[in-house]
Amino acid sequence: MAFWTDYGNFEEPKRAYRFRVYFGQEFQLPWVAKSVSKPSFSVSETKHSYLNHNFYYPGRVEWSTVSMTLVDPGDPDMAQILQNMMWNSGYVVPSSDTPEITLSKGSSIKQMQSVKIQQIQNAMSGEDIDGTQVEVIEEWVLQGAWIKDIKYGDLSYEDDNMTEISVELRYDYATLNKEGSIKRPVGQNQRDFEANAQN
Repeated sequence: MAFWTDYGNFEEPKRAYRFRVYFGQEFQLPWVAKSVSKPSFSVSETKHSYLNHNFYYPGRVEWSTVSMTLVDPGDPDMAQILQNMMWNSGYVVPSSDTPEITLSKGSSIKQMQSVKIQQIQNAMSGEDIDGTQVEVIEEWVLQGAWIKDIKYGDLSYEDDNMTEISVELRYDYATLNKEGSIKRPVGQNQRDFEANAQN
């Protein structure tokens, strides 16, 4: 029976607007992340020609970058947080006393730590729900992720929307976690996030 008529065992399909993103110090940003792309990959190919025929063989897997759009609420200051992450990754502006350090993969990955993209839904009926619990139905984890591109947004007198920041992440590969449910109260680590933003 189709899922939209089988109300006795009804489970909602995955919805694009039910998601949350973790990055950095494992802070949950359900209201800062406006959009995010899921991981994707392509497989290169090698062609072998024989007489009038072409035969193709799979080559290497290459994962595409992930893009996020964040709003900047000002408190916490997302622009400053991202800039601090770049400085802590090894980037410094040139000056007369510039230390002889550069960006490194190790320090860049350390700033991002574990990048997680989760799709969520309300916990199923019959479970212990306190009004804030949700069930993770799909979780992507970006392995070896680091910041490749940051755009701090555009300004216009004719635009009264929140300032947006675009972030592009490069990573080595991604893993999909669907083993069991992962429950965590929404906003659990918000106080830690705000405290870190002051540093």
